Amino acid sequence: MTRFRAFGTAELKGPEGNELLSILSRPKLLALLTYLAANTVRGFQRRDTLIGLLWTEADQDRARSALRQSLFHLRRALGEEVLVGRGEEEVGLLEERFSCDVVAFENALTAGKRREALELYRGDLLEGFYLPDAPEFERWLDERRTELRRQAASAAWSLAEQAGTEGDAAAAADWSRRALSLAPLDEALVRRVLTLLDQLGDRSGAAREYEVFADRLNAQLELEPAPETQQLIETIRSRGRIDAGLQTARNGDAPSPASAGAVERRAGGTPEARERVIAVPRSRAFRLGMAAGAGLVITVGALWAFYGTGRGRELDPGRVVVAVFENQTGDPDLDPLGRMATDWLAEGLRQIGLVQVVPPEASMRPVPQADAPRGNVRDPLQALAALTGAGRVVSGSIYLAGDSVQIDARVTDANQRRVMLSIEPVRGPRHDPTIAVEHLRQRLVGGFASLLDDRIVRQVDVIRQPPTYEAYKLFVKGQDLYDRGHNPGQSHYFDEAQRLFVQAVALDSTLVGAYVRAAWCASNAGRLAEADSLAQIANRYRDRLAPFSEARLDMLRAELEGDRLAALQAARKQMQTPLDPASRALWVNYPREAIRILEDTEEYATYLGSAGDEGIEQLYWQFLASGYHLLGEHKRELKTTQKARDRYPTSLAMLGIQLRALAALGRTDQVTDLLDENLSITPEPGLILLPPRTGFAPAMIFRIAAVELRAHGYPEAGLAASEREIDWYLSRPSEETSTPRGRAALAEAYYVGERWEEARSLYEALAEESPSNIHHRGYLGVLAARRGDRTEAMRIAAELKGMADRYDFGREAYWQACIASQLGDMERAMVLLREAYAQGKAYDLLPHVDPDLDPMRDFQPFKDFLEPKG
Repeated sequence: MTRFRAFGTAELKGPEGNELLSILSRPKLLALLTYLAANTVRGFQRRDTLIGLLWTEADQDRARSALRQSLFHLRRALGEEVLVGRGEEEVGLLEERFSCDVVAFENALTAGKRREALELYRGDLLEGFYLPDAPEFERWLDERRTELRRQAASAAWSLAEQAGTEGDAAAAADWSRRALSLAPLDEALVRRVLTLLDQLGDRSGAAREYEVFADRLNAQLELEPAPETQQLIETIRSRGRIDAGLQTARNGDAPSPASAGAVERRAGGTPEARERVIAVPRSRAFRLGMAAGAGLVITVGALWAFYGTGRGRELDPGRVVVAVFENQTGDPDLDPLGRMATDWLAEGLRQIGLVQVVPPEASMRPVPQADAPRGNVRDPLQALAALTGAGRVVSGSIYLAGDSVQIDARVTDANQRRVMLSIEPVRGPRHDPTIAVEHLRQRLVGGFASLLDDRIVRQVDVIRQPPTYEAYKLFVKGQDLYDRGHNPGQSHYFDEAQRLFVQAVALDSTLVGAYVRAAWCASNAGRLAEADSLAQIANRYRDRLAPFSEARLDMLRAELEGDRLAALQAARKQMQTPLDPASRALWVNYPREAIRILEDTEEYATYLGSAGDEGIEQLYWQFLASGYHLLGEHKRELKTTQKARDRYPTSLAMLGIQLRALAALGRTDQVTDLLDENLSITPEPGLILLPPRTGFAPAMIFRIAAVELRAHGYPEAGLAASEREIDWYLSRPSEETSTPRGRAALAEAYYVGERWEEARSLYEALAEESPSNIHHRGYLGVLAARRGDRTEAMRIAAELKGMADRYDFGREAYWQACIASQLGDMERAMVLLREAYAQGKAYDLLPHVDPDLDPMRDFQPFKDFLEPKG
């Protein structure tokens, strides 16, 4: 069965569960499929109708040809047995082999299964989709969206009334809010919801719903609620004030945040009053049962008072970081709930717009208890504040209370070293703890609003709902694997992470940020066309992305387009993850900018390494060392690499960057010692012949020594290192060196070692086996130029020009530049070099050490090209 989900984020899966991205990534095909699957008129559709919807502007012949091509692509992707015809003029989808959630939604409503129907309704039909060159389709889509949304709102209100009749106040409130979110300007529905909440005793909830509606009505239509609606809410508020006074007189409870805020405003709203510690009221019986929770609040405050911030500098009080909530339940299946709370509380605070919120991606890892390798024990919350510069930290814990999950939360002032806000514990069913997360988010935002700007309380409920817990668990597991994929030898985790991200958004369309992460997984694994398709899907829903994810998406799309400067501009918007802007600065030859970023974030990098992300920390040291290397500051480079080796003494990657610095300084004896040490280190799995993106194989250590020694004036020492690399390859088992990958590695070692004929023999065989491999062909071109065969070299250069594809990013132009350089054509080589980098080749250390560019070392335009730009 082929399954199509058109509510919210469009998803299409074949019978084997494979994502049919070839349709999802092409708007016209997706529109055609949606009309066939979700149109009210069931059965077959006439071709003329489809042409009138989607190809209005084209003449009849071109329109029919376009339809035939589109149907051909649909049939090829879906299968002949899914897309079928009736005669020459009608087409349709066979229901026995194709399911659509829109059809299932309407069938469920017809059968009276409202809950089941609303589970299917994940958002508007093709939410965010727009087809500007098909106005008739857009008109049909708007009408269907409106009708389906109306049906969903009606179903939600029916469930709210049913829950109210049964006395289930919480469910009635939840279904009421769902109904209002689907019909936000339906004033008659608003009055029904207010009346229901009043009957259930939730008058503060009714007041919030009214304020949300009034603000929305004013913002969108510049109108006020009708007089009858205003009279209704005033009546409800009057009853609420009477009830609050009676309750306070009975048991002496503290005033509510709303009334406390009113007292504060009458007193002038002084800064001192706004910085008070607020205890959100609890019932008397509940206070007695939560003595342990109160003790935890006191303990956190005491820890802050004892340890301090650890930096001796003022932390930004307008900056908030949400720590991962501690799972105290003993149930590991609830571990993701702590991260979900972090993610969603940060999202809620971000949307009120009064504080700068550290992206959850920067705080989702447990903070190490010790400052490794120094071993200084410190409070984790204090460490998190110091690392992120946040003056306020939200933290909390998760407990079990019978068959419910209970979450406590508090806000700590990192500068004053005290708890400034304690949130009343919330509960939700263990089988669906997202209810508790949503209630906590509302209370936290309301509490922050009372501290900062009480007008924001009215905006709390307009923030979208959190995803389902099952979807979020997949998302968290995918994120863990994504982080592990950066470690040396573990890039295969990107594949599994991508699968989990796609599954997560398939379960819940609110997790559209998972598409961005899935696209990065595909990119990191080298599947660039797949990454591009996923990025295009994510871009359709960019209005639902958090700023951090939006910047990550823009950075990836720019890189897939070969626009390195645009990628840097996007990376600058996510300075909370400094490796992104630093690495992109290096890739456009801005080493000074990279160094400025990295020198200020060493503690952040070591924190990541201590928290388990060793591969990311090692990338930090590689980027910083590369920046110094590009500037020729080799003593500072060596000092940096020594720190890296102290933290990772058995890492080949860290040994490699130290060796590069020593070679640049001409310390050949120390280079020799490191080459000997290289052979004593057992490499990580998967690093035997060639390294993945974040690691080094033993042979690569010899390669670094060879090219760096040669480039810095020590050619004999460089050739000696090359011979050691060749000997190492020849000592490997034949099952490694006989593979195409192994033979290519040995061929490159021969080339760097100036054993031209042996390299040529291997590359000719490899090129015959893989005619489309640009590198094999490029090596043959420079070898022809080196032996003076200009005709052959130019022939290969012409072949390279025709081998380029979208994701080569200037590789073929770079090889042509190398050939031109070896032929002595400096001007042409420079034109080709600039073309290569304009097409997206990332700037790196290669042009500084590449022996094929040696003839250009004294050519002034080439010197200017190598000069750091920023």
